[in-house]
Amino acid sequence: MLPLRLRRLNPAPGPGSVCYLSAVQSALMIVTRHAGRKGTRRAAERAAVRMRDRGVDVRLERTGSAEEAAALIATTAPNVDAVVSVGGDGTVRGVVDALLASGIEVDVGIIPRGTANVVARELGVPIHPVRAADVVVDGTPRRIDVGKVNDETFLAMVGIGLDATIVQGVRPGRLKLARMGWSSMQTLARPRFQPLRILVNGEEITEPSFSAVVTNTRNYAGWFSLCPAAAPDDGRFDLIRTRRRDRRAILRLVSAAVRWRPTSARVAAYSRGETFLIESTGAHQVPVQADGDPCGTTPVRISIVKSAVAIIAPATNGAPS
Repeated sequence: MLPLRLRRLNPAPGPGSVCYLSAVQSALMIVTRHAGRKGTRRAAERAAVRMRDRGVDVRLERTGSAEEAAALIATTAPNVDAVVSVGGDGTVRGVVDALLASGIEVDVGIIPRGTANVVARELGVPIHPVRAADVVVDGTPRRIDVGKVNDETFLAMVGIGLDATIVQGVRPGRLKLARMGWSSMQTLARPRFQPLRILVNGEEITEPSFSAVVTNTRNYAGWFSLCPAAAPDDGRFDLIRTRRRDRRAILRLVSAAVRWRPTSARVAAYSRGETFLIESTGAHQVPVQADGDPCGTTPVRISIVKSAVAIIAPATNGAPS
């Protein structure tokens, strides 16, 4: 969105409400077919209707692949004020990746329809599609950092080791949350650890490490927090790594994450940086996940692209700007 673009009045929600100035006059709304349950399509339609009622010209498109979505964004995004992603973190990541690849500067809106919706929750975007649509119209663009893991884009986090094993154990299909829970129980029942070699900003960590998460957000998996001090716009990533490889230590880590509190220093250690190299020094390579999707195995190189994209979030002062 150009900073000097003229804004127009869009009716605010509710009968008899005043009008607010909105920067979004036109939007491309993308929902992937494989995101595909009827609920996702219905949410996209409800959000599009809401935005049209608010005076926004919305083009709703269903795409069959990431390549199709990227091509559509490359040709359409220069002519709209926002590209709106309908889906989970993977769909948002695909939109951001396409914008970065094409060099197009346009704001990104989110209608959350995924399992965890980490990015939406981190920025305070409502899960309800109509309320999320109002945020696109009334909200404030917030520039956030974006990560690269072996040249793949991520927005929230990269997990190396235990949590990636859980992600890789989730079979495709419906009821993903239940499948994730089942995979978690199986993994925690027989956790497997490989020692890791970790370099942060080129400096090697000499202490033992057995599992690691590099995170851009406080929110982890939608409802937990591994690093409550993390922020998606502070120009650095937070690393949490386990110092022990026993089940009791992992349960302590999970307990702290549920309560949104830092983990005991006896269990895990924290550090911050802009570049990371993580590799296995054990007999096997270690699985990797990015934003809840499998992302190969170690070794991985992780870097940050500061203030790379603007995502529309609720106005911080409680009223649209």
